[in-house]
Amino acid sequence: MDAAVSPEVETIYDGLDTPHGMRLDVAADMVYWVDTGTNGVGGLGAQGVSRGRMDGSIPQEVLVNLGSEPWDIDIDRRCSSYSEWVARFFPRDLEGSAAVEADPDGDGLRNVAECGLGTHPLRRDSAEAAGEVFLYRDDESGQVYPAFRFLRRTGMTDLAVVPQHASGLEVWWDETLPLDGLPHLVELGVERLEEGLERVTVRSMFTVESLPGQQFRLRVLFSAS
Repeated sequence: MDAAVSPEVETIYDGLDTPHGMRLDVAADMVYWVDTGTNGVGGLGAQGVSRGRMDGSIPQEVLVNLGSEPWDIDIDRRCSSYSEWVARFFPRDLEGSAAVEADPDGDGLRNVAECGLGTHPLRRDSAEAAGEVFLYRDDESGQVYPAFRFLRRTGMTDLAVVPQHASGLEVWWDETLPLDGLPHLVELGVERLEEGLERVTVRSMFTVESLPGQQFRLRVLFSAS
């Protein structure tokens, strides 16, 4: 199908030599490919590994020149540290916006929170990080508890996401800060997802009737190396 005449085809990156092995990183909005350079036209990224935005909105980034003829590529979407997450989600010309406390997309979430909660640092998607509050009825007792379901990134050496609970806004409690030796939250389930993410469901240990005005929030803990 000819991109010049078909509305179904869009040219995202051109000036290449012999691209092969395209892989999509949908969560990061990136496309990766290798270029064998076998046509010998001197295209950008020939005999190397490149990437760009899936909509072509940033210049092609040549990540490495191999000096050989790569034919295929695979990508590991897991992140074990904040710096690895930055390298995955930020184009090189925007890495200056990748500071932990920065909010380059202006959606009210700092980069460290975007990392921990599985949202994109350059896209206004903070609503996806809010989680879901609902009422949970225990089948055995019939008691009703406020519950909280949220998404978080796991496997990070320098970052963790902790759910917290409060009956007012004076003190927030989590498993690291028990009350009389008892945690405020009971884990109901964990759903393992791709790319080091998981969906967690917790409930309060207090029923709706016994403790009105209960609140949930997420705390992102970061330890700089």
